Amino acid sequence: MCDTVCMMMKNEKAIVTRSVSRFAEVMGLSPLNVREIKIRKKLNYKIIEVVKHKKLSTLKVAEMSDTYSTNVVAILNQHIHDIPTTLMLRILVSLGVRAKTHFKPAD
Repeated sequence: MCDTVCMMMKNEKAIVTRSVSRFAEVMGLSPLNVREIKIRKKLNYKIIEVVKHKKLSTLKVAEMSDTYSTNVVAILNQHIHDIPTTLMLRILVSLGVRAKTHFKPAD
């Protein structure tokens, strides 16, 4: 699992978090934000896993999913803050992965 570094202010130390929950706590995010981050993180890891397994280039993935290669590079480098969730789902589908949605009551 990758670490997340938060720079709070210029003169303060970096805070390293090792979980989404801790990151959300440090940043003052709501539980809803935590769920969204976890879902997007799972999508991101699945895309990386499939691309590695199929040994595809970023250009090939971009062509398959009708998007820019810069978007694919950002996803593969785990820089997804500006990448829409719908694009991540479209890439997964173009890679041959069926995404299934389940709904259940919130905790």
